[in-house]
Amino acid sequence: MFRKAHIAGRWLSCLLALISLAPELTAQMVPVADKAAPAAQYMRAYDSMQQADWAKEQGLREDAWELYSEALVLLQKIQIDYPAWESDLIAYRIRYCVMEAQALLQTPPAAIDSRPAPLIPAPVLVAEDETRWQTELSSALQKERSNKIKNALEIYLTVLEDQAFNRAALQGAGRCYLKLNMLSEARTLLQRARLLPEPDNQLNLLQAMVYCHDQDFYKAYQLMLVVLDQEPTNALGHLVMGVAQAGLQHLPAARR
Repeated sequence: MFRKAHIAGRWLSCLLALISLAPELTAQMVPVADKAAPAAQYMRAYDSMQQADWAKEQGLREDAWELYSEALVLLQKIQIDYPAWESDLIAYRIRYCVMEAQALLQTPPAAIDSRPAPLIPAPVLVAEDETRWQTELSSALQKERSNKIKNALEIYLTVLEDQAFNRAALQGAGRCYLKLNMLSEARTLLQRARLLPEPDNQLNLLQAMVYCHDQDFYKAYQLMLVVLDQEPTNALGHLVMGVAQAGLQHLPAARR
């Protein structure tokens, strides 16, 4: 176990150094449209599963059951429409959703009075707002590329004070937090980013790096399957996948 964590830790240190030297690797990702459909559906299912897990922990049995059911429908649709796409992973997640939903039906309900507030739906972003801070975001990216990371971070955070779900600002702040080794702040920021309505490869990649740091290699591996399915030539993505595989002791695959 110590050797596994040590190997993955060394790989992650290399990645943090690489992202500091080459922010354009994450700032200029271009999705591959023809492979996006199953990956996007999987990310929606994955989001529903994460929300279901949280709802279950909070005692929100009905909300959790509905979210597991929602994820199950999406996963089964992938299995039918794209039978060759990560079939083992999809089958595993289907079993997980079925078992969790069945367990909720068999568990005695908690007292209604103790139910916390319902889940907050994902925010709806207004398209025109995304361009309002474009000058500042361009300036922040330039500072980031000049290695003025703290200055860039200040700008990104200023934008986020006004627009909490500005995608470019979330991406930039996430990169800066990782470059400054501010993992706790990166974790909090990326949790907010998970509420965005559409999957985002760059944010998924940054989240996978945090998962690797936390030695949660399986979650990192799942996210990187989605990223690399859409962007098979993403160099940084392959490095992060190597870290995840090394952490899972898939060392032959990680060396490729």
